[in-house]
Amino acid sequence: MANVGSNPSFVWRSLLAARVIIFRGLKWRVGNGRTIGVYTHKWLSYKPIPRTEAVLDTRVCELIDEDARQWDRGKLDAMFSQRTREEILSIPLDHLQSQFIMANVGSNPSFVWRSLLAARVIIFRGSKWRVGNGRTIGVYTHKWLSYKPIPRTEAVLDIRVCELIDEDARQWDRGKLDAMFSQRTREEILSIPLDHLQSQDMLVWIENAAQKLSVKTAYRVALRSSTQSWTEYSGAREDGPTWNKVWDLKVPPKVRMFLWRAVSTGLPTRDKLHQRRVNVDTQCEFCFHNTETVHHILRECPFAQNVWALFSG
Repeated sequence: MANVGSNPSFVWRSLLAARVIIFRGLKWRVGNGRTIGVYTHKWLSYKPIPRTEAVLDTRVCELIDEDARQWDRGKLDAMFSQRTREEILSIPLDHLQSQFIMANVGSNPSFVWRSLLAARVIIFRGSKWRVGNGRTIGVYTHKWLSYKPIPRTEAVLDIRVCELIDEDARQWDRGKLDAMFSQRTREEILSIPLDHLQSQDMLVWIENAAQKLSVKTAYRVALRSSTQSWTEYSGAREDGPTWNKVWDLKVPPKVRMFLWRAVSTGLPTRDKLHQRRVNVDTQCEFCFHNTETVHHILRECPFAQNVWALFSG
């Protein structure tokens, strides 16, 4: 429910604009139905009217006969009015295996679709899969570990996480892990608890304790993604003492903020504006020789070096 604020950045305005589009102008397209709540998500033209007392957390996937790849008419007859049943039955099930995180741009994408796929990069960077039954997570195709798994042997790329689990013992199959992965990968997999084997796999947000996507945390991911790689930022984020020193400096707040933005490469330099599709010349306006980056304008540019020389005597 965040507000635009008095002086919003380009990224912040874009995220808020996308939020309006998502919540007002779109509805869910049924893929495998595992993430769509029958009564909690907008997937029909109106809110479904159940004929019987319904469970509010029912998922659309529970209304689908996956073996027959069609709607379960028995469940629909028992749960919904005729009008609702007719609308549900009119929805094709051509995308039972599709997922937004894996979708392609297509040959003639709309502006809305291109915008959503651009935001998908942010979602991918700030989230990972939590293992439930492991049936929808590809070992080598989905982000479920802190890095891409390194197999010890030639592996089948379409193998699923569920194939690494001994369901009878309700634990990881150590024999398969020993045969397939390096020690580092085995240790990380074994550290993942299997407390949700009866549940669906879930894509969770890892940028806050609640594991819920918010505009604020998405903005942070977008800001750092435009300037740093995931690995680089992960190391910087853990360097708490350095950031504490910045915020404890006895200088005006605007100076601390400027320093923080400079270290985070968040200043609106010409190269950053160009990355955000602003039509500007990226050349430094002081030396006219190099691209205006944060490092250049504060350290490398002859003009900046002359300024620092004045302070050093």
